[in-house]
Amino acid sequence: MDLDFALTSRPFAFTVVARASTKAVKPVTCSDYLVNKAYFMVAADFCRALEVRRQDVARSLAGATADGTIVLWGANVEMVRFLAILPTAAHPKIMLVDASEGRWGTSVDQRFGLVIQAPTEISSVETLSKVLICAVSFEFQIRGQLSDLGIPDSKIEIAPTAPLLSH
Repeated sequence: MDLDFALTSRPFAFTVVARASTKAVKPVTCSDYLVNKAYFMVAADFCRALEVRRQDVARSLAGATADGTIVLWGANVEMVRFLAILPTAAHPKIMLVDASEGRWGTSVDQRFGLVIQAPTEISSVETLSKVLICAVSFEFQIRGQLSDLGIPDSKIEIAPTAPLLSH
């Protein structure tokens, strides 16, 4: 289904907000129901596919811990998502990295017991399996830093995230 934003007040994107309730939701008009249902179904399908991609990446990363350390780069919500879905057994083989000096030595989430380190600390890793770029909006800068550290592209993965919708 193609989404047409030409008649909306916010043509750059749309947001689906849902709330758990036992009450029936009644649209004001039939066209409200059809438009909202169409947008919701597309968004729901997209979110399901995105979660499947995240799970696939997490499985790949968890398997890579058998060969060495994995690095999650970019202290953001994606990093927290991946820490939450990676098996706890993999956590000792995970290194968290961020380029922002103010984040070094801090934790992205206390539940995981891992602290964020400087990018230069990657050099101290004995065997590096994979690097997952969680801060995808900084992908090119991070790739440059990884290249400077001698990390080949074959070891780099990008976290699957939801792009902004535009027309």
